[in-house]
Amino acid sequence: MLPPESPFKKWWNRVITTLTLYNMIFLILVVCYNRYDEKGFYWYEPNTGTLNVLPMAIDYMVDILFLVDIILTFRTTFFDAENELVLDKKAIARNYMKWWFPIDLVAWFPFELIGLLYPNANGVHVLDPRYKVVRLIRFSKILKQINVHDNVVRVSQMLLLFLVFAHVVGSLWWSIGAADFNKQSFAGRPTGTSWV
Repeated sequence: MLPPESPFKKWWNRVITTLTLYNMIFLILVVCYNRYDEKGFYWYEPNTGTLNVLPMAIDYMVDILFLVDIILTFRTTFFDAENELVLDKKAIARNYMKWWFPIDLVAWFPFELIGLLYPNANGVHVLDPRYKVVRLIRFSKILKQINVHDNVVRVSQMLLLFLVFAHVVGSLWWSIGAADFNKQSFAGRPTGTSWV
């Protein structure tokens, strides 16, 4: 069993936090700025037509580490309401299954592979990286882990949260403006223009 205050568990939580932040920034860039090709592979440069699969490979390695985190969490003890360390494996599993396991499972599941099962409008089976945005719910677990008592750090945390939210909203705003449906001729506007 792995104690929650062990040096390894603290290090592991920092690694998972870093990977979650990476996922949050990278996925928004891929999805909102259309950095994937017609088959769903990313990082795709539409100007040059080149495809770099290294970011996609790194992304799947991150997914494997998230799966390892799920397995480790089933083996991590916790403190109960009376502040006593719970060592019973069944109680640990029940506690994890009740609270964070559904979020971790949804955040880990490779939803983009659903596109391989069902064909798109052209009848082609492709990856759909847009489904990867579901993984951003893992950020809620990071926010829950942050336990702060200092007001200066709380303000910094709120500022960081605001910047992350502004990044996500700004990227979504850009993707709406640059979407294909805004590039069609409409109400006297020439084809190939958008409001962005």
